[in-house]
Amino acid sequence: MDEENESTIYKHSLKIRSKFERNSFTPYITSIGNQIIVLAIDLGTADSSKVRFLKVINTLQYAKVGESSQIGIGVGRQYQSLLDAHAGYREAQLALNYRTLSSSVFYEDLGIFRLLLRCQ
Repeated sequence: MDEENESTIYKHSLKIRSKFERNSFTPYITSIGNQIIVLAIDLGTADSSKVRFLKVINTLQYAKVGESSQIGIGVGRQYQSLLDAHAGYREAQLALNYRTLSSSVFYEDLGIFRLLLRCQ
């Protein structure tokens, strides 16, 4: 079972890498359990990064239609320094956790939920 799971994650990682690279991102990919984590370095212009990221997300979600597994996506804010990657990862996890309450996958779009998270 572990080999099958690793094989599936590897195949998805290849697809993810291709989709990010086509949209001017350099992806660094790892996995923890059944989660695939992507650190995406933006090579394009900052004003179009969210639009390009949405293209990646839409193609990933479209590719999953008809498959039995679910895809959940959470996206942290964009940072200039790799030293802040941990903050982006934490934000992506929060965006994923609040996905049922928000129509966006982006942490920055959580609105009032971001304020509530700080109160916790």
